[in-house]
Amino acid sequence: MPSDININIGKTFGNHSCIYNFMKLNTGFRINNKSKKPIWVFISKYSNNEGSDEWYVIRSGCSDLWVRSSFEVVVVRFSEDHNDRKGFYTYPSEISVYENRVIR
Repeated sequence: MPSDININIGKTFGNHSCIYNFMKLNTGFRINNKSKKPIWVFISKYSNNEGSDEWYVIRSGCSDLWVRSSFEVVVVRFSEDHNDRKGFYTYPSEISVYENRVIR
C-alpha cells in the first residue's frame, strides 16, 4: 500500500455513528466492515506505545485506522459474545470483514 495515499476513514463511537474524515495513511491497519452488523476490533500496540489496545466497534459499512508500524495481534469479534471471534498475527495491511469472515 503506498505511504502517501489519502483515504476515507470512518470513525465509530459508542452509539455506532459513522463520521468520515480524510487522513494521510503512513502505515497501519485499516479495518473495513463490509458485513451487515457491527464488529468489535482489537489491535495490539507493540509497535506504537501511544496507540490504544482497547476494543472498538466498527459499524456496518464503515472502516477505521490503527497506526502501527510492525506485526501486531488483530482480533475481530462478530458479536458481543467474546467466543465469537477470529484472531491472527500479521503485518500492517488492509483487512476486510464480511459476515463472520476475515479477508486479508
